[in-house]
Amino acid sequence: MIIGLGIDLVSIERVRKYLNNDCLKNGFIHYTFTNKEIEAANQKKDPAEYLATRFAVKEAFFKAASHIGNDINIDIRKTECLNHENGSPYITEQSISYITEQYHISAIHVSISTEDDYAL
Repeated sequence: MIIGLGIDLVSIERVRKYLNNDCLKNGFIHYTFTNKEIEAANQKKDPAEYLATRFAVKEAFFKAASHIGNDINIDIRKTECLNHENGSPYITEQSISYITEQYHISAIHVSISTEDDYAL
């Protein structure tokens, strides 16, 4: 049974502007992404694109999980999206175990796509 479905669209250029603005960069990065996500982004040719996709995943997860109950409190700073060795994205179980255990969720499916200046 599908409990919730979420989707989000993020402007890669907007993320790039945050990364290029010293006043916004540290706050945006450290209050939005985990250390592992930041490390992975720094290894990419285009860190802005990578972070935009992670932000879209976090927002989509929030939207999907909000259908579970009114008492859900999701901290996007703790919700972590990484890639398997084959490149497929996943939300780390540890980062969302407080939700999956409480609501008996057995699987979270994630898909990422980019086109021009947008991440989905």
